[in-house]
Amino acid sequence: MESKIVELETLTPLFIKGKDLDYGEGMLRGSDGVVYLIDNDKLCEYIASKEKTEEYVNYFSGSDGADRHSFSIHDFLRQENISPDQAKIKELAYGVTQLSQGKKFVQNGKGVNFIPGSSLKGAIRNAVLWKILSEPTKKTMFGSFIRYHMSLVEKMSNLSDLINERRFEDATAIINNDHVLSQEQLIQGGRLSVNKFKVFKKSYEEYLSKQQDSNQNTIESISFVEKIPRAKIEDSFKDECKKYLQEYNERWEKANDTLKDFFRLVKISDGNFIQDFELEGQTAKAVCKDTSGKPRRNYTYQKSFPIKLECTSRAVKAHFKITIDTELAKAFFPNVVPGYLQSVKELIKVVDEFFREVARFEKDEFYDGSVSIPNDINPQDNKRAKLKVNTNEVLELYKTTFGLGPDEILFRTGWGGGFMSKTQFLHLTDKTRATIRNLRHNRGSQIAPKSRCLIVEDNQAKEPIGWCKLKVLGDAKNTQLPNINTATIKTNFLTEQPQGKKRSQQSWGRGKANREKPLSEKEIKKIESESKSMLKQVQNYNKSSAKKQQRGIVTASDFPEKSLTIKIDDRVVTITYNKLKQIGECIDLEIIEEIDGKITKVKIDHEIRNSK
Repeated sequence: MESKIVELETLTPLFIKGKDLDYGEGMLRGSDGVVYLIDNDKLCEYIASKEKTEEYVNYFSGSDGADRHSFSIHDFLRQENISPDQAKIKELAYGVTQLSQGKKFVQNGKGVNFIPGSSLKGAIRNAVLWKILSEPTKKTMFGSFIRYHMSLVEKMSNLSDLINERRFEDATAIINNDHVLSQEQLIQGGRLSVNKFKVFKKSYEEYLSKQQDSNQNTIESISFVEKIPRAKIEDSFKDECKKYLQEYNERWEKANDTLKDFFRLVKISDGNFIQDFELEGQTAKAVCKDTSGKPRRNYTYQKSFPIKLECTSRAVKAHFKITIDTELAKAFFPNVVPGYLQSVKELIKVVDEFFREVARFEKDEFYDGSVSIPNDINPQDNKRAKLKVNTNEVLELYKTTFGLGPDEILFRTGWGGGFMSKTQFLHLTDKTRATIRNLRHNRGSQIAPKSRCLIVEDNQAKEPIGWCKLKVLGDAKNTQLPNINTATIKTNFLTEQPQGKKRSQQSWGRGKANREKPLSEKEIKKIESESKSMLKQVQNYNKSSAKKQQRGIVTASDFPEKSLTIKIDDRVVTITYNKLKQIGECIDLEIIEEIDGKITKVKIDHEIRNSK
């Protein structure tokens, strides 16, 4: 494994959208009014602890015989009388959503803003796919795939128009004259089945990459799942060995696409912000480019409706971790492992190549040469008014690549990136991009992409959304992620010495076991002496294994519970410990175990302690 910590710094406002209300396996509304997105694994554990697993399966399979039109976690929990309280809902949650006042920045179950690892990996994965399809052989195969499907895609867009106009006879004629469409049984009893057509069209809208061409190729087979691990079987091998390797190869052949996708070798954690910041309310608008008319007018205008967003400002930093399984990569690529799987730095270089090309395209094809509309068109028509907008400020940002130097890494993630950042549109011609766009939103012969989401003030476009820069900081073993294990611990540690023996001999009363008697001066001095002695031992141990040690500062020590809170750089961890330490005292310790970014075991004073 190679694991590196990467720093993300925003160059323009960043917005990561909270999940929609109909997303995922279910939601629960807490007593605080917030809608919590529920982690299915944690939910199953909770239901099993209530001994309601069988009822849960019967409910969602419909085998309980109940007459219901929809299924919901809330309904099931209420029906079984096991609805969790507010605290438990937070434990079960992996995120929250609250979209009533504009679009909210995504939060975790504790209401903390973060950058989901899925958003980061999706952007990086798309950059790698672009690199793969840039190879001459792959580019030829990709071009063949596109040519095979585009005539069908164009026909489906035309069919949608005919169906909307209720010209069913013309639509039926197109279907009967097309080899692929005629095989889909869209005509039943001499009539066009509109529902079946919509299902077929949706399969192309959402899963074009999975469709086969005349050579049985798909975009996925051309790129991510073409190579799967396969063991070579020699004649000289023993029969048992041959049988084992044969089964190994057969299992990989039958594996699902997720297992065959070699990019699962790359793991990317959530991004955690390393500084306090306030989200800023921003107003974005769809700024469109109109190239209609003869000669083309080539102007930009803004849609009349505003999009309210919660965004970060510029220069906000977050850290995340990229891990590459370099050994398993050799199983997928036994001859030569691609550079982007050999190291995180090489992977990041590919990311930079792709997003610099996206930025160049947007500058040249969208902003450069565009002019604002001299006068508003149809200013009284609120729905169709083409309001003037000036994009010169945005163009200047693109001209300087947002102020990045040639060795800095450009990146884009989150909402507002559009087709160019999130698809393989860079590899397509103008006409092909328009054809694929029309499959979802028929805009005729208008350019694709036609619009950009920009922060707009009055008639001035200020900046785009989601541009960032990346920097590899170092090995994950030596550079820890921030805020993953942060906790605030309330303690009863006595920070001031009692004044004289009278206070130490106060009568605290009997039967009050919940109270702690203050330590005497003699006891405190004894503890101080033991602490200094132990600290000296740890320091001596540290000299012999300096690379393994990290230094932390004691911030709290809870004597009744025998726990110690230590600050290491920007992180705070709490461990069980059977000796007192003074607040402010330096502690040398070794991190023994981390699971999912959380410290679970440390070594201090030659003893292994579990982290709370």
